[in-house]
Amino acid sequence: MSTSVEFRSPLPEIHLRPIIDIPTRQSDEDECRTPTSSEYKIPLIETCPPAPRKRRKLMLCKRKLWSEMQFFETDGQDKIDSFFRCSYNLSQNIKKRSCPNT
Repeated sequence: MSTSVEFRSPLPEIHLRPIIDIPTRQSDEDECRTPTSSEYKIPLIETCPPAPRKRRKLMLCKRKLWSEMQFFETDGQDKIDSFFRCSYNLSQNIKKRSCPNT
């Protein structure tokens, strides 16, 4: 087969259906319309509103007051501190054993 222009067959004609005009409606009552009277318009602003202000950051707890805050009273604070220090030191000394593969 050759691709030259001489041997190509002519393209078939394209037949389209004619466009049908849709008649417009005569009554305006059926259509939705935007109200245009003055009572529906946005009123003009005479003065500009003030600029927005930054919100204040809430200071829940200051560092200075953290040491003064106590949620509950304890009689033996040194015993509690020594208990947590002791358990922390024990966890460092325990070595993990590996299980042999079976």
